[in-house]
Amino acid sequence: MGGSHRATLALIPHLADKIDIQILLNCRGPLAEYLDSIGVKYDVVSYKYSSTFIDGRFGQILSTIYHAFHARKYLSNTGIHIVHTNDARMHLIWGAAAHFTSTLHFWQQHSLFPISRQSSFIRAWADKVSCVSQYILEQDSFPKRNDEIEVIRNPLTLPFDRDVRAAVMEKSYIPSDPSSQQITLLSISNLRSIKRPDFLFQVISCFAKLANKPVRLIHLGTDKDGYLRKMKRAWVEEGAAVEVISPGFVDDISAESSSADALISVASAEGFGLSLLEGMAMGVPVFACCSGGHLEIIDHEQNGILTNVDSPDVAAQEIFSALNDKELLIRVRRGGIETIEKFSPKECSREMCDR
Repeated sequence: MGGSHRATLALIPHLADKIDIQILLNCRGPLAEYLDSIGVKYDVVSYKYSSTFIDGRFGQILSTIYHAFHARKYLSNTGIHIVHTNDARMHLIWGAAAHFTSTLHFWQQHSLFPISRQSSFIRAWADKVSCVSQYILEQDSFPKRNDEIEVIRNPLTLPFDRDVRAAVMEKSYIPSDPSSQQITLLSISNLRSIKRPDFLFQVISCFAKLANKPVRLIHLGTDKDGYLRKMKRAWVEEGAAVEVISPGFVDDISAESSSADALISVASAEGFGLSLLEGMAMGVPVFACCSGGHLEIIDHEQNGILTNVDSPDVAAQEIFSALNDKELLIRVRRGGIETIEKFSPKECSREMCDR
């Protein structure tokens, strides 16, 4: 289940104080299993749902029409007042259904706005549109709407328990041990070309040479295209002392983050950067390329480090230098803990209701 879904679900307990929430799933799957595990109630649509679109643009249009038709029937037979969507497929299906039943549609965008004609039509019908960062808003090429698109931030979905926070705060005052025989770098993302895996490879290669000691890369997230496998092979061929650990997607990152000296993100067009907040919450120094949504989270050398977006050599040098500056590490760790307070589910749900 994607981070954006978890972020939306984190709002529900707080929104439920003000409005009635009904979670509707198209089918029973991983999301349903997750909701069962945390005791959240939901409904499943009664019509037969196809989990994938038909191949090709024409097939996608037919699939959207089919599902939107049944979604319209569902809305017509229920007392739903507002439809909230935060996923590309759901924007199309339920956005169209909401329009043809005069149901209010709240479109929440977690990544760069899609530019397809289908999406443009449906989005023009939406009663309310928001995005999670100013960067996403500025990249939007859609013609101006009658109402203003607002920025409503994503909440951090890690626990805000007082005891957990106290433990993290205590860790945040302890700098990395320069005498350690190994440096551990943490990366959290679903590896795709947009995440710049080649740049990540180059940064770590350069960093390993500077560190002159073994480097361990822990990557959390999916890797459907096998980028990590290619990296491992290349490092073996180069004789680089880089170990790769890739457990895939994990629910609880505390074990992996507890041994990490730094979290790095090299994406140049990240819409928001939720992984940065996850690192901050765990007391891990955060390093991210100076671009995109990263700029809205990181205050350079206060709660994280912004690194060069174009040169892997320079970025690696910046990471290496910072990891050898005890005072800087203590400051950014403290700053990171303070930053995540602004992204609590309670604070973000209040922001959503106010808008």
